[in-house]
Amino acid sequence: MSAQSSPSTAPSLLVAVTGQPGAGKTRLLAELAAWHGTRLGRTEGFIAVAGARAQPDQGAGDYRLQMIATGEELPWLVRDESISPPYRFNAATRTRLEHWAHALPVLCPLVVLDEFGKFEARGDGLMPLWPALRAARPLIMVLAVRDESFAEAIEEQIGQRFDPRIPADAPDA
Repeated sequence: MSAQSSPSTAPSLLVAVTGQPGAGKTRLLAELAAWHGTRLGRTEGFIAVAGARAQPDQGAGDYRLQMIATGEELPWLVRDESISPPYRFNAATRTRLEHWAHALPVLCPLVVLDEFGKFEARGDGLMPLWPALRAARPLIMVLAVRDESFAEAIEEQIGQRFDPRIPADAPDA
C-alpha cells in the first residue's frame, strides 16, 4: 500500500458501500447518517447531489455536496466535455472541504463520504482530504465507492483496506 496506516491514525472501522450509478449508494449513506444522527450522536461528512442528466446513462451536468451536519450544499463538479474525465472541480469548495476535514473532532463517531470513484482511484478528487480525515481517527468511516472495480485502487491511495465492502443493492445492505 502506498501510505501506511497505524491503528492510531486510521478509522476504527472503514466501510465501502459499492455499486454502479443508481445502485442506491447515496440513499443508503443518507439513511445511515440520518439514523445515526437522531439516535447515536454526531455525524459528519457529505452526500453527493446530482444535477440533471442529459441522458440516463450519462453523468449529471453538475454535482453538489450536501454537508450532513449543516445541510449546506456546495458546488463540487461541473461537466466539461473538453476534458477527460469530463468534470471540473470547484476550487472554492475544495478549499472549504480541506478546512472542514482539518476541523473534524478527534474520534468523531461517524464520518460519511460520498462519492469515491475514478478521480479518487488516481489520487485526485476527494483524496487530498484523506490525511486530515485519517488524523481525526473517526470511529466509523463509510465511503460510497462508485463501481467495485475502483475499490482496490482507492485502498492503495488511502493505505488501508476496507473492513467490509457492502454492495448497495444487496438485500441486507
